[in-house]
Amino acid sequence: MLIIAGLTIREALRRRIYLMAIVIGLIFWLLSLLPYYLHGSEMMRLHENDKVAIMVQMMIGMLKFFTSVVAIALAASTISGEIERGTLAIIMPKPISRMRVLMGKWLGLNVLLLISVIFWCALIWLSIFIQTHRSYPTIMRAGLAVTLYPVLFTSLTICFSTFATGALAAGLSLVLAGTAWADPVLGQLYLFTREHVFMTTSRIIGYLIPMTQMSLWVDRAIGPAVQSPFTSMQQQMIAYRYQLAGLNPPTATLSGLVYIFIYIVGTIVIAAFIFQRRDV
Repeated sequence: MLIIAGLTIREALRRRIYLMAIVIGLIFWLLSLLPYYLHGSEMMRLHENDKVAIMVQMMIGMLKFFTSVVAIALAASTISGEIERGTLAIIMPKPISRMRVLMGKWLGLNVLLLISVIFWCALIWLSIFIQTHRSYPTIMRAGLAVTLYPVLFTSLTICFSTFATGALAAGLSLVLAGTAWADPVLGQLYLFTREHVFMTTSRIIGYLIPMTQMSLWVDRAIGPAVQSPFTSMQQQMIAYRYQLAGLNPPTATLSGLVYIFIYIVGTIVIAAFIFQRRDV
């Protein structure tokens, strides 16, 4: 399994999508330094805590989106691509179980993405340190919570890759991600219309793909000391929406974290079940 994980990492490093991700990450890091050099900008007139909070929220938000997309792109052809190229037909006759092949690929991709998240979080920390001359260790703590995103989407996309083409597997994962990111829109529709169907749909989506709970854990890792006014207002609106519906607002709970892990493990189990029965 470790050998397959190593080969998966080596193959991913050779792919253009990963190199593009590194380049784009560096470009965003350089752009994050612009407020420091543009002394006349509105950003520089803000109080330091507000400025740091806004920067952290923006960059961590971009990191959540960015790592999710990279995870989907790298995992899309993990199984189906190997079958189409005939690679698995060569490996399978050897004394290596399909479960080991699947877990090796899953482990390899997630180790690589974990290292990438730590690297990008270090760049965010460095950008803010350069601009404020203060260290904000909560950024690295938030990075650990952000790793839930690539792990989730790697698991989902590999699962889809066991029965679909690479393009379809990526498409299905992106559809689920887009559905989850549309949750704030459903919340606004509920506030405007008071139609409970929007609130019910929002809660169903929360179980279908637990991105809301992951986002809450990222916010908890960032902490209230580095929380932008926009985030506080957004949380108040969410709480108001749930109060109108007679429900308790969502919080970063241990049970929610357990559900995320059960969701990921369940996705891998389904992927293994399908892969065991697929012809290669």
